[in-house]
Amino acid sequence: MMTRNLKVFLAASVGSVSVWWGINALNEALTDVFFAYEMRTNPAVLAATAAQLELEQQIQEAYPLAQKGGERLEIHAKAALALYAREDGTIKILFQKGGEKPLPIASITKLMAALVAIKNYPPTQHVTITREILETPGEAGQLQEGDVLPVKDLLYLILMESSNDAAVALAALLGEEQFVTKMNEEAGRLALRNTRFINPTGLDEPEGSNESTARDLAQFARYLLNTHPQIFDILSQSELPLYAPDGLLHHLMRNTNELLGYYDWPAKILGGKTGTTPAAGQTLLFVVESPSADGYIINVILGSEARFTEMRQLLHWILETYEWEFGN
Repeated sequence: MMTRNLKVFLAASVGSVSVWWGINALNEALTDVFFAYEMRTNPAVLAATAAQLELEQQIQEAYPLAQKGGERLEIHAKAALALYAREDGTIKILFQKGGEKPLPIASITKLMAALVAIKNYPPTQHVTITREILETPGEAGQLQEGDVLPVKDLLYLILMESSNDAAVALAALLGEEQFVTKMNEEAGRLALRNTRFINPTGLDEPEGSNESTARDLAQFARYLLNTHPQIFDILSQSELPLYAPDGLLHHLMRNTNELLGYYDWPAKILGGKTGTTPAAGQTLLFVVESPSADGYIINVILGSEARFTEMRQLLHWILETYEWEFGN
């Protein structure tokens, strides 16, 4: 039989629990009331909630892709990202490693240099190559003192051959400091929050390197594809002859991106940009049409020791891991 003291203790305990439950329920009810009031009266809360619900609905409806349970992908690069962008504007991250980590990007920089040049110079404006320009490290572009080339040809040189001389020549028209300022202004305008530039080439400097994240670079590439497709038209060329103003052949330009001949991908190769410096290691941004032909996949690898091999691994993994309705 229970002692009198034990009965009193149990009764008190039950009463305490009941009071706690009551207080907790009251707190939850008050929270719901205040949240409902905010929902009715605070436009910022209303807008944020509506945007979140709309985003969740888009994600649920837009992607019938089902993972097939492929093998785990091991990428040794410091950062890697595969972003699937559909024609209807919706996006999906297929793979990510270190996507938000700021890292040196080397000559992927030249995508922003090309954008600033396109926005500020007429394509037919001529540029004279000076001795100071040729003091820039790197031999790509085969430029010589006294060469006179239009802006459009210099764009081919920086995007296909990754010529540092050509990038410095484009910057010299505005002055390199002002040109780099415009590069950073474009990054800010496009909300590339972890991207900064200190030169137009991507070369390492004593004070640091141009930096970005895989996420920022994918966002930037998406912008270029939608608004300045001529940049990817150039990036997709394996080789092209470059002619001097007198009509003589200057040299045959060859793209630094060996994956333009990657025939294991079942859809179109849209192009990409390479980069290499001691601080950055090997970098690569590479864009392909989706197998379902309803968009494209932007792939970024930063801080790699074998960028082309790892990019092939990433593309193979995407094909093996996701279900695709292959386009015609």
